Amino acid sequence: VDNFHFVRVTATGQPHYIMSGKNLVHRPVTDRSDIVQAQLLNFYAEQAPLTINANQAQLDHKENTVELSGNVLVVRADSPVAQGWTMKTEAMTLLPDEDRMQTKAAVEIVNGRTVTQALGMEIDNTTGSLKLAQQVHGIFQPPPATATPSKAKKK
Repeated sequence: VDNFHFVRVTATGQPHYIMSGKNLVHRPVTDRSDIVQAQLLNFYAEQAPLTINANQAQLDHKENTVELSGNVLVVRADSPVAQGWTMKTEAMTLLPDEDRMQTKAAVEIVNGRTVTQALGMEIDNTTGSLKLAQQVHGIFQPPPATATPSKAKKK
C-alpha cells in the first residue's frame, strides 16, 4: 500500500494514534508489515501530540510492537502544561497501545536548553517516567540572561 494512514481509536472513539508511511508491505506468513518513511502521531488528552518519524519500521501485529530504525526522531511540541522536547536515536521499539518506547541505542534528548545523551532509554508516557540506562551525560544551560535597560546619562 502506498501513502497509507490508519487510525487506532480509544474505547470512547477518540483517536489514540495515527500510523502512516510512504509504503507498507504486509507479510501474512509472519503477520508483520514493513513500512518505509514511517510516522506515528500519538494523541494525549492534556499534552501536545507526540510525533515519531523513522526511515523504516517493522510492525509485529501479533505482539503489537513497532521496531523503528534509521534517523528516528521523536518530537513533542510545547503545550500549556509542559515544555516540548525532541529525541534522536537510530533504533527504537514502540509499544503504542501501552504508550511506551525503549531503545538500547544511543539517544540524545533536547529539552529547551538542556541536552542529555545516554546509551539506552525507556519512556512510559502513562506515568510520565524516563529511565536512562548508562553512559548518561547532560548539559544543563542556565536560562538566557535578560537584558536590563541601561541608564541614560543626563547632560
